[in-house]
Amino acid sequence: MIYRKSEIKPQTLLMIKKMYKLLRKSDHPNIIKIENAYEDMSKLYFVIEDLEGPSLFDLVMDQGKLTEAAAQHIMTQLLSVFQFLAKRGLCVRHLPLENIYFSEPDNV
Repeated sequence: MIYRKSEIKPQTLLMIKKMYKLLRKSDHPNIIKIENAYEDMSKLYFVIEDLEGPSLFDLVMDQGKLTEAAAQHIMTQLLSVFQFLAKRGLCVRHLPLENIYFSEPDNV
């Protein structure tokens, strides 16, 4: 992940750095692992774990809809993440389907 500093408000940049520090220490099976971060004069770089699976957006576009069992499984995992973050003082305000990934192609 690469962020251009010129496109980010200073307060947002501080929030991203704070979130990085928190998530770097966190261990949750449904949150992507941030391996490292680098910063230069114009950009912020995050090294994240490699995921083999599709995004939820891609899955829905390919299948048209999810089964009730699949939707329940995904929602259970998402609610687990929200609870984990809330206990650490964070909340998710915007989570597009494109940002929800599966660790493996068959792990839906």
